[in-house]
Amino acid sequence: MNFQKTKKLAVVAFSKSTVSGILFRISKDALEPLTCVSETISEADPSIAWKNVLRQMGRGKDCPIYLCGALRGGICFDTQTAELAPRFQKQALELELPRHLLSVPENARVQFLPLKKIDDGMLSLRAYAVPEKSFEPIAAMLTQGSSRADGFIYPALALKEDDPPFFAPEMDADRYFADGKWISGQPVPDFTGEWQKKLEEENLLKPGKEYQLKDHLIHYIAARAILQHGDYPGLNILPDQLQPKRIRKQLKITVVLVILLLLNLVWSQFGGWKKNYKEMSSLEKQIKKTMRENAELKRKLKGKEKAQKEITRLLNLNPGEKELKGKLADLSSTLPGNILVTSIRWNESGVELQLQSTDAESNISSAIRKLPYWKIGQLQQRRWGNSTSTMITLKLVPAEVKK
Repeated sequence: MNFQKTKKLAVVAFSKSTVSGILFRISKDALEPLTCVSETISEADPSIAWKNVLRQMGRGKDCPIYLCGALRGGICFDTQTAELAPRFQKQALELELPRHLLSVPENARVQFLPLKKIDDGMLSLRAYAVPEKSFEPIAAMLTQGSSRADGFIYPALALKEDDPPFFAPEMDADRYFADGKWISGQPVPDFTGEWQKKLEEENLLKPGKEYQLKDHLIHYIAARAILQHGDYPGLNILPDQLQPKRIRKQLKITVVLVILLLLNLVWSQFGGWKKNYKEMSSLEKQIKKTMRENAELKRKLKGKEKAQKEITRLLNLNPGEKELKGKLADLSSTLPGNILVTSIRWNESGVELQLQSTDAESNISSAIRKLPYWKIGQLQQRRWGNSTSTMITLKLVPAEVKK
């Protein structure tokens, strides 16, 4: 997230017993606290403390809010990984969780920040793994306070290797940070002076001005990390339902300006568009007319092609049998007298006859052999039941055509 001048940032730190928040004004040379609110959490209704803090901070709807604290089941560890893009580093961390942790949280969500570069293209990372269900109590508190969060950061990820000693009961009541590592026990009583000097050197506090660092150091350290790494993909750990869906004023103004620009462009181009529209309409009418004429010509051409094919077919027809009468006479004289012709079909390939005879065995084959221009292509004889007549199917083909 990029913070411009006069922007504000709200940081809410929570523990089992307290919830506190600071609203910062971000300027070029300082991180100025505007309101500081702290409430003790009641076991009967923890949401009361959260609602009071969120309300009394006085932040606007467009002011981003970040959460800072330790979640149930969360585990922080340092590791090394190759110098890769953040999304690949996240995938590598998720795969290596069983190697670093005795028990991998269920549906673990991981956030991380690079600490320093190591030789041979390796990076030192500090990671925080937490079960997704651990965000449910925080989501309930934010819902009760009619708020959502822009992000979450575990306090240990906000610490640098050269930072002064740091101790926060919200994070770990049994260890403190010093000389770039975690040490069992509690730190020296007074270390806020070192932190004020450190933050002044980093242009986050105005020199010579008193700040309540002893009670709110965790807020300042979290704000420092957010200003420096707020847009780092490795810090994105909040579930979607916790993140706000606000429309910022800058986006609204941009949309209005774009709309006005488009309206101005439309108005200035209206004359040209109207002329082009008329020309386009005329061209569309001409195209439709040409398409109709083309379709009509195709229809007429198709009809003429059909007529041409019919003429060609007629021209290619066989003129027929020239000696039909003589051959019929020969066939009639050749067939035995006890045979009745019931059907005759004459075509280019031969003659098909349906015959009926009273004899069980008719001597048709020997009779047909007398005809020089025909031969038998098919001959079938069959009698139905007790009928006295025989049905004969005879097919004659030209003698010169081989079967």
